[in-house]
Amino acid sequence: MLGSTGNIMYSSALPLYSITELGFAEHTPGLFMGVVALLEIPIMLYGAKLAKKYSKVSMLAVAFCCAIVFYLGVFFATQVWHLIALQVLNGLFYGIFAGIGLTVLQDQLPERIGFTSAFYTNAIKLGVMCGAGATGVVAQFYSFRFATLGSMLAASLALGCLILFSYVKRNEQQPSQIQHPFVTVGKNT
Repeated sequence: MLGSTGNIMYSSALPLYSITELGFAEHTPGLFMGVVALLEIPIMLYGAKLAKKYSKVSMLAVAFCCAIVFYLGVFFATQVWHLIALQVLNGLFYGIFAGIGLTVLQDQLPERIGFTSAFYTNAIKLGVMCGAGATGVVAQFYSFRFATLGSMLAASLALGCLILFSYVKRNEQQPSQIQHPFVTVGKNT
C-alpha cells in the first residue's frame, strides 16, 4: 500500500510540478512517463529472473531504496535532463515493486492464493486513494514539489515495514535454536 501511495503521489504531482512550478514545456511530463514505461517493463521481466537467484524480499528492499533516492532526486531536480536521468531509478523501483510484490505476499500464504491476490489488489487501490488524497493536501498547503517528499516518506515507511517483516520472519524460523541451543530433540532424547 505504501509503495502505491508514493508512486501515485509522484505521478499525480509530476505534471503540475514540472509545468507550473519548474516552468518546463507541456510535453515534458509525458516524456518522463514514457521513459519510465520503457524501462519498467524489461525490469519487471528481468526481475522475475533475478527473483530465482536472489531473495525476493531483498529485491523489494532494493526497489524501495531506489524509490527513496528517486523521490529525493526529483525534489532537488531543476533541469529536464535531471528528471530524465532519474527515471532509471523510478523504472527500477516500479519494475521490481510491480513485478514481484504479489509474489512476495503469495510466498507467505501459499495455500491462500486467492486471498493474497485480493489483499494485494485492495492494498494497491487503497494506496492509490491515499496517494491521490495526500497529493492534494500537500499541494494545498505547500506545493506540488513537496508531494515528492511525501512519496519519499511513503517509500521509507514501506522499507521500514519490510525490514520489520524480515526481522520477525527470521525470529519465527529460529525460535527453538534460540531458546534451546544445546538441547537436541529426537528419538534418543
